[in-house]
Amino acid sequence: MNQRPTAVIVAPPGLLREGLRAALNTLDRPKIVGEADTAAHAITMAQDPALVLLSVQESGSDSLTAIGTLKARWPAVRCIVLVDTVAQQQAACAAGADEALIKGVRPDKLLRRVEALLGEKERALPCGHGSEA
Repeated sequence: MNQRPTAVIVAPPGLLREGLRAALNTLDRPKIVGEADTAAHAITMAQDPALVLLSVQESGSDSLTAIGTLKARWPAVRCIVLVDTVAQQQAACAAGADEALIKGVRPDKLLRRVEALLGEKERALPCGHGSEA
């Protein structure tokens, strides 16, 4: 029996987190198993998730550092990072994110990237190439 992959959302409480939850819940997979305010909290609460959807806040350095920790702890985890700027996008890719999308990305595009990274419908693109309009 195939287990449904799991996901953790890392974003501050509010509209962004609620929107990410609502978007992911439209898919058959992944199953959301946790929500955290910070990547450090997500690392302590999650048990080998298939996907971490991480929103970078302001300076972003703590979130970007956490990508390496997530990948070291769970080598198979897929990390999608939502960023504010192209510079943050490049830094997230360099830090090991599987995808870095500029905030404001259309929900259908985000969901296509989730499915691609979880091996569903389309071939995974290199980090930073899933955000074109």
